[in-house]
Amino acid sequence: MKSFRLDRRTLLRGAGGVAIGMPLLEAMLPTRSAHAAAPQRLVVFFTPNGTIHKNWVPSGSGASMSLPRILKPLETLKNKMVFIDGLRMGDAQGRINGPGNDHQRGMGYCLTGQQLLTGTFKGDEFAEPAGLAKGISIDQHIANKIGGSTRFKSLEFGVRSLTVAGNPLFHMSYTGSGNAIQPEQNSLRMFQRVFGGMTAKPPAGAADAAKLAQDQTSVLDFVKSSYSDLTPRLGKTDREKLDNHLAHIRDLEKRLAALPGGGGAMMSASCGSPSALSPQDACGKPTCPDDYPYHAEYFQAGGDAQLRLMQLALACDQTRVASIQWSYSSGGGSFPWLGIDRGHHDISHDSVSNAASQEQLTKINEWYAQKFFTLVSGMDKVQEEGGTMLDNSLVIWVNELAEGSAHTLKPQCYVVAGKAGGKLQTGRALHIDDEHNNLLVSIMNLMGVQGNTFGDARWCHGPLKGFTA
Repeated sequence: MKSFRLDRRTLLRGAGGVAIGMPLLEAMLPTRSAHAAAPQRLVVFFTPNGTIHKNWVPSGSGASMSLPRILKPLETLKNKMVFIDGLRMGDAQGRINGPGNDHQRGMGYCLTGQQLLTGTFKGDEFAEPAGLAKGISIDQHIANKIGGSTRFKSLEFGVRSLTVAGNPLFHMSYTGSGNAIQPEQNSLRMFQRVFGGMTAKPPAGAADAAKLAQDQTSVLDFVKSSYSDLTPRLGKTDREKLDNHLAHIRDLEKRLAALPGGGGAMMSASCGSPSALSPQDACGKPTCPDDYPYHAEYFQAGGDAQLRLMQLALACDQTRVASIQWSYSSGGGSFPWLGIDRGHHDISHDSVSNAASQEQLTKINEWYAQKFFTLVSGMDKVQEEGGTMLDNSLVIWVNELAEGSAHTLKPQCYVVAGKAGGKLQTGRALHIDDEHNNLLVSIMNLMGVQGNTFGDARWCHGPLKGFTA
């Protein structure tokens, strides 16, 4: 009997234009072999304003590795990570010449390894006005090589990352010189883009809309027929994977609906596109301020929703390259839930001798480490051939600065989680005095893209020594 085959881009479809992406099933693979290799994925996780080096650097390695306070939230998965400090952006002194101040240069450089173009955005009174970075970013370079078989070549998530077109403070991903990608900051809009495919409009009457919200609160309701037709043709493993995936989507719907302004009608299967929603649905007020996604209450709940969306998009094989940008370079938001009412950027400019400020910065970076753990631990729960989704991925935590007070670009600190399908030895803490560009080369090579340089060739000699070999 001819074996049942599915195209990798197959969707569960239903009434009203609803379409839901599916996870990578055995029925989608070139062969039905249980040993078919799982796809590799790259994820970039950005946080701003540097770190507190003494509270970041681990001691020891392997089973005896001890994580300091900032990294302590990663303890249970440290054996699947590599911690690197000592790298520098730019030349041997950690300098990037050309336009911009250090925040602008570091943000543009962190994924491109390139200087900034001349532009109109003045970082400070001493800096030459800057534009965007000169080259493609590593995530997009890799996406161009491995993203052709997925629905989205890459997905860029933002959490209160703002939008100022042309200013390098707000952009880390580039499709080419001067061509930046703006991350999507609205979790509900991203959900619809990746999983919804919703085109139908809600009823005009308020009473009918309320009934719709009550009766049809899940996009899954609209694809029941498609699901029922498909599942008898799948093997046991594929049925379990699909059921688990749809359960994750339903859980995500509930979590998104709990966000500020994320009421039931917003998640209804026939609610229409985000532009069709009322301000009351979008932000809980008759009129939404332009900056409502950037409020502190959104920063926490919205960030968590973005992390879950990213995990689902990767598990569905909707994309194999993704990034999440927390705030922006020199991000100035406060953290009142940590008891910190001053802005992050403001605190980062205090002297390193200011113990109170150093404590606050440590708390902020520890909180970001907890979010990094949320991402990688979720990926580690998804079982695939060869281990878990995390085992088959690389997740790299980057920053535009090393130390915020002095705006230094060395020594940079990085966490790399995942094993790239077994290519990377993890459970290590490394101090490497080398150029940041060579880390980008290593990431590129681990993702199956060959080359000995990336970005500015002056600061490349090949893969980072001691990291991959």
